[in-house]
Amino acid sequence: MDMNLKGKVVGVTGAADENGLGYAITRQFLKEGCKCFIVDIVGDKVERAAEALAEFGEVKAYTADVTDKDQMAKVYDAVAAEYGEIDVYVNNAGIDHHSPLAELSEDEWDRIMRVNVKAIFLTAKYLPKYMARGGTIINAASFVTLLPTADMGAYSASKAAVMALTRVMAAELSGSDIRVNAYIPGVIDTKMNHERIRTIGAQLQAQIATQRFGLPEDVAKGVVFLASDAASYINGTYLEVSGGKYCVQNPNYAHV
Repeated sequence: MDMNLKGKVVGVTGAADENGLGYAITRQFLKEGCKCFIVDIVGDKVERAAEALAEFGEVKAYTADVTDKDQMAKVYDAVAAEYGEIDVYVNNAGIDHHSPLAELSEDEWDRIMRVNVKAIFLTAKYLPKYMARGGTIINAASFVTLLPTADMGAYSASKAAVMALTRVMAAELSGSDIRVNAYIPGVIDTKMNHERIRTIGAQLQAQIATQRFGLPEDVAKGVVFLASDAASYINGTYLEVSGGKYCVQNPNYAHV
């Protein structure tokens, strides 16, 4: 699809996993003719990802911790020196953790909040001065934003916070003509979900009206749409890419 994004400078965090959403999102932007930079904390993995993605277009890799403002400032400075302004920035990096709240350690709670929430705050605080007018920031929310999950209390809370920050950012950055939205994936066939699909796949699929698990490319196309002028009046909200998960109480009605 041609979303008129050719030549735009796009950053994607958490893009080192070739089976992950960040990688697929980067690849889709490259197919649109964008110049991309990817950020991940594991240096050798992000370098390998950039080498593989180079098949689709111009992409640079940066090793940084998205929760460290000094490391991210170095990334922004390097990108600005190379390309000038940033047009699109996708906060895709995130972690989850399965544990009842009573058994969750404080360190694990803090780690989830740093990666999933603090990184968004740091983006709001430091990134805008590097962005072009008319740019867009797109944050990774989750289906737990809409419906929290037992055994994932910290993750659920963090992704609810992401949505709140997305809305606040949309209002506060409107004076710079920067739009801010989020994307909410359903059950996507990525490394993060492989074990869940293997063990309770039938149960999960019964929750989805489309009766299939999503592919990373399904989410990537939605994110590219949010970044495009076709979504110019979409701001401070989210795009759900879930195949109709829980769109009704009995989404598998037609298949029973």
